[in-house]
Amino acid sequence: MVRIFKDKDKTRQRGHSRILTRPTSVVGSITMNSIPLVTLFWLLLLASCGYALWRGRKYERMAALVFIAATVSSILWESPVQHRYVGIELTNLIVDSGVLVALIAIALLSDRFWPL
Repeated sequence: MVRIFKDKDKTRQRGHSRILTRPTSVVGSITMNSIPLVTLFWLLLLASCGYALWRGRKYERMAALVFIAATVSSILWESPVQHRYVGIELTNLIVDSGVLVALIAIALLSDRFWPL
């Protein structure tokens, strides 16, 4: 059930904010509102994986490379915007399955309790 507010804006519906309906600039598939989040993601990914590559042993370095490779390949094989969320995205399924297999192999081969 949709209720209309009785104020100056007769078409505004309940639950919708003017912030969400405001037009945003789009760069590729990244909106200008999400750039700080993307930057934070890359900083955290590179910091944690960089530390694992610098200070980790063989299996920690392998796990860091798996995470970096998965992130880059997910970006390179990204589906066009009009095809996202329509069905199963095969490229993401392949990348995530590869990460799962690699992390299970690292966990089973490692001499430490949890190298990931």
